[in-house]
Amino acid sequence: IASSSSFCSQHSGSMARLALLLLAVTAVNAAQKPSQEPCCKTCKPPQVKYFSTDAPHGFCGEACIEPKQYGLFHKFEANLTLAKDGVPCSEQFTPTNKERYTDYFQTVTHGDPFGLLSVTLDLYAPSGMPDHSCCDTPLFKQLHCEGIPGLPTSLTIDGTGPYCCPKRATEATPCPKDELIV
Repeated sequence: IASSSSFCSQHSGSMARLALLLLAVTAVNAAQKPSQEPCCKTCKPPQVKYFSTDAPHGFCGEACIEPKQYGLFHKFEANLTLAKDGVPCSEQFTPTNKERYTDYFQTVTHGDPFGLLSVTLDLYAPSGMPDHSCCDTPLFKQLHCEGIPGLPTSLTIDGTGPYCCPKRATEATPCPKDELIV
């Protein structure tokens, strides 16, 4: 739900669709304020709960979607999965298999800028994940942190990422106070 990079490696034509989707999602996300309250604890029929784990960005997302729309959303989110119960993210492990996605982070809406296709979802971070708000996620993993000013350190946190963080960043302290860019 939160990531569109997982489906771009199959066809060269997918790159153009990916670029358009990323621009659309960025435009919608930039214009909307995240909510401080979860939206999707329970779903009102005909909607049911789906989830997707986005390890590169460090989140698991839960959303209420009508089952007839699954095929459409699945084209943009390859990891989209029907939930078996009401708390699917809390049952998902990070790539290190040490933490689960239990900490509510925020509620966001992803979609195109015209409102033709959008979904509101709750994002959950791994349990006890350190603040990494000063870091960025490279658009293409292979580029590492090349071309991201002020964020030369590539690192993973609980197996999520990679993230591009300030110079003296560590997995335990991705945003060292003396390195924050203002």
